[in-house]
Amino acid sequence: MYYKRFKKKVISIEHLKKKTPEILLTLLGIIILLIIPIQIKSSESNIYGPRFFPYILSVLLIIFSLISFFMKSDMNEMKGKLKKASNLRVLVVLILMVVWVFLSDIIGFVISTYLFSISTMLIMGNRNRLQLLLVPIFLTGIIYYIFSELLDIFLPSNIFF
Repeated sequence: MYYKRFKKKVISIEHLKKKTPEILLTLLGIIILLIIPIQIKSSESNIYGPRFFPYILSVLLIIFSLISFFMKSDMNEMKGKLKKASNLRVLVVLILMVVWVFLSDIIGFVISTYLFSISTMLIMGNRNRLQLLLVPIFLTGIIYYIFSELLDIFLPSNIFF
């Protein structure tokens, strides 16, 4: 009884084999963090220089990989929950993303993003009319403001927006 009480939990080799992608992604994030100062020159003119987004992405990669590493999950259990309908939804959303890229040049960023948001929400099963009206408006507005005003990035436009 004394032995069971103070028995240490040891990570097995099998557990490490199951978590290989998480370990590799964590190492990749660390390598990217170390390489950014060597590969990307800093900019003194702006707070959000060319190193900003690679730093953010590499830190997020490390954080989410570590969260995934310490989560208890069984892949067989997760595979059983996936349905063909959900796979079809994902495929349709990916096709919509490609259409959105081409439409944004033709009808502008604001209108195409609004239409993409509504169609994605409908495909995912949202039928609440208030959400279908307000969420795409706020999402499009926030994205437009961040990219055009804060980051000073040109977004495709048409005669209206």
